[in-house]
Amino acid sequence: MARIKILGVTEVTGKASEIFAEITKNFGMVPNLFRAMALNPDILEANFMKFKAVMTQGELPMDL
Repeated sequence: MARIKILGVTEVTGKASEIFAEITKNFGMVPNLFRAMALNPDILEANFMKFKAVMTQGELPMDL
């Protein structure tokens, strides 16, 4: 039995639903980490914004 509830895509509403839609658009699914964070939509939003900033901005040279 899970200690932390993992919300399904159909269980979220409002801000969390919008974020799930963006995550699905980029990944094709919602990873469990984000599904667990959806219990608190503000936490989900902050962490997804951090994830996008770290993973999508800038570039590294291939020889690194």
